[in-house]
Amino acid sequence: MMSDLGFYINYEKSNLIPSTRVIYLGHLIDSVEFKVYLPDEKIEKILKACLDVITATSCGKLTIRNVAHLIGLFTSARNAVRLSALFFRFLNRDKVDALVKNNDNFDSKMSLSHEAQTEIKWWQENINIKNGKDIRPSKVSCYLETDASKSGWGATFEGVETGGRWIEQESRLHINILEIKAVYFALLSLCKDLHDTHLCIKSDNSSAVAYINNQGGSILSLFNISKLIWLWCEERNIYVTAVHVLGKLNITADYMSRHFSDSTEWKLHEKVFAKICHLYYEPDIDLFATRLNKQVLSYVSWFPEPDAVASDAFSICWSDFNPYIFPPFSMISRVLQKIQDDQVRTAILIVPMWATQPWFPHLLDLLISVPKMLPNIQNLLRLVHNNQLHPINKNLFLVVCTVSGITSKTRGFQNTLLNSYVNLGEIQHQSNRILFGTSGLFGVINGKSIPVTHLKVKF
Repeated sequence: MMSDLGFYINYEKSNLIPSTRVIYLGHLIDSVEFKVYLPDEKIEKILKACLDVITATSCGKLTIRNVAHLIGLFTSARNAVRLSALFFRFLNRDKVDALVKNNDNFDSKMSLSHEAQTEIKWWQENINIKNGKDIRPSKVSCYLETDASKSGWGATFEGVETGGRWIEQESRLHINILEIKAVYFALLSLCKDLHDTHLCIKSDNSSAVAYINNQGGSILSLFNISKLIWLWCEERNIYVTAVHVLGKLNITADYMSRHFSDSTEWKLHEKVFAKICHLYYEPDIDLFATRLNKQVLSYVSWFPEPDAVASDAFSICWSDFNPYIFPPFSMISRVLQKIQDDQVRTAILIVPMWATQPWFPHLLDLLISVPKMLPNIQNLLRLVHNNQLHPINKNLFLVVCTVSGITSKTRGFQNTLLNSYVNLGEIQHQSNRILFGTSGLFGVINGKSIPVTHLKVKF
């Protein structure tokens, strides 16, 4: 019929039998699964080329032409092999560098960097596993909005907002790097439970959008982060795309990248913390911290953060931890109640010596060792991002206490104390300065005096 209509049919290149799987331009197209695959013979060809390059490398006979041929095969497989674009960038960089050194002579010898050899190994191990790419991705099901400034990063996802400051080294990076880093941090912070979906990133930075959509590019620093993004998403079966939005429309993420709560980001002097750990124990988690001021590798942040094991310390159970706790002073009462409710075995707690506060008697109840006054040095507390000192450092007397929510431990400590000659009601009216000297009175519990000593630290 087609011939009768005037068409010239190339029978050698035509398939006259209807089929759901056809080979076209070196790819296997499956109209049922709606995917593109590499045929077995092409996979074998790529694996052989990988082996040839590795063999030539070990013999010192590798030429630029060998590498260019392999890169060509990798490039031709991009439409069928998932993540393939991420795994020949270093190989291509080595090729370009070799051509520059050898006046574009493709027959010149060259060597491969460790990163390039790792890429070839990835193809050998994953070409069969990653073979099969969707012709058309599924519909977008959720959106992640991100932004970055020279101060910090911000993001919002399904009504949840977060953000944070850059560390000093990060703040010096180019804004394009910070923008794509903000995407990665946002994923780690807000999308930990996401899987099996199509996620769309909204960013007002065109470079970040391009590097995500193209699985990299020529700038190594941007490529490395885009690679982390894609690998993270692949582990969760998340297909990720990115779209550019106008900066004036990226309101929430922009706000979160510029506004921070410095009042909760004070960090205790590292040498003081080290002395505390040496004296008591190494805590396994920092319950009130940020990426900048954490004292322990595992930490809980207030807002979702990329490295935090959780956010909002009051939303998790503390009974499995031996934590370090330096909370905002306004939350001390809640912290003490949480320690008791969760029956925390042992916790290191930093509090101000405010004996007239309503929470102070509760603190006395939970003590399991003699408190120690921290040295009243100028830089005891500081903000990490700018080294600003605490505004009331001179008049702020901090105490380190070990506390427990287990009654048998608190009673065991109280049984070691001496009887008090101070009425229980009187301690509330005494000046904090009673604590100065080599030792002093911290409080009275059940008729027993609780002394306080000074933590001695060499600076």
